[in-house]
Amino acid sequence: MCLNLLYRIGDQMSEEFNEYTSNIDRWPGKIYLPLYMNFKTLIAWEKAVRTSGLTEKTVDLEVMQEALLPLICKLVKKWEIEGLPENLEVDDFPGSPSLLSWVIECSMDLFTKTNGNPDPNLPGLS
Repeated sequence: MCLNLLYRIGDQMSEEFNEYTSNIDRWPGKIYLPLYMNFKTLIAWEKAVRTSGLTEKTVDLEVMQEALLPLICKLVKKWEIEGLPENLEVDDFPGSPSLLSWVIECSMDLFTKTNGNPDPNLPGLS
C-alpha cells in the first residue's frame, strides 16, 4: 500500500515544467518536460538509451526511433514547435534526425537533473 501510494505520487507530474528552446532553424519553438523523471521513467530512459546505441560510436536511426521516440513522446508534456501539434504522437514525429537529436539532448538534460549522479557510460553525462 505504501509503495503504491509512493508510486502514484511520483507518477503525477507537477504543473511546472522545464522549458527547452529549439536551436534548430527548421523547427523553431519550445518543448516542455516535467521537473523530474519519476523512477519508472528514469529506468525506462536508461534502458532505452542503452538499447538505442547512444552509448556506442555509431547510432542507428531506426533503433533510436524504436527505442527512444515512444518514450520521448510520453515524456514531453507540451510541444510548441512551429508546424507540430501540441501533443505529438510517434506516428506524427517528423523525419528529422536533427529534431530527434535535440529532443534527446533535452531528455538527457532532464535525466541528469533528476539523477544527480548520472551513469558515466551515458553520452554527455560524465
